[in-house]
Amino acid sequence: MHNASATHRTLDRIPRRYIAEAGKTLEGNWGLTSDGGSYRLWVLGPNGFHRHFIGDLKQEGDTQGPEIQVCHMTCSPAELALKLYNKSSARCFFTVSAEAYRSDGPWTIEVGAGEVGSFHWSLADSGNWYEFSVTCSAQKTFRRRVAGRIENGIDSVSDPSLGRS
Repeated sequence: MHNASATHRTLDRIPRRYIAEAGKTLEGNWGLTSDGGSYRLWVLGPNGFHRHFIGDLKQEGDTQGPEIQVCHMTCSPAELALKLYNKSSARCFFTVSAEAYRSDGPWTIEVGAGEVGSFHWSLADSGNWYEFSVTCSAQKTFRRRVAGRIENGIDSVSDPSLGRS
């Protein structure tokens, strides 16, 4: 898979490009001190794969903040799950909003300190395409956006939201 990543806050910097083999993982580090601790990173790949990470390390401080994990099931129809991690010492509320392909939501869940919440959706009505954003009440700058298409080996459709504003 070909991936490109860039910091959106400083588009004058050269994006990093990676190639990852199936089943392999990549790790990278970005120096954020010159940006005052705030970050806005993109990761892009094939089939509309998009991850967008926004936050501020100064706001997070020395504590562990919120984070998400994207899981997918390649069954027919494909399903997407979001795990919502609250690594802080206080409860928080995560809100997940559909940015495309769905007209329902948003969904909000309370997650206790040190606990994990989750949501899952069938992608049958969207041809396995998805796009969601996640915010957390504990950190006002925290935002994650996930988008793409889950491949399951079955013929499907091109991006049904292509060309829509």
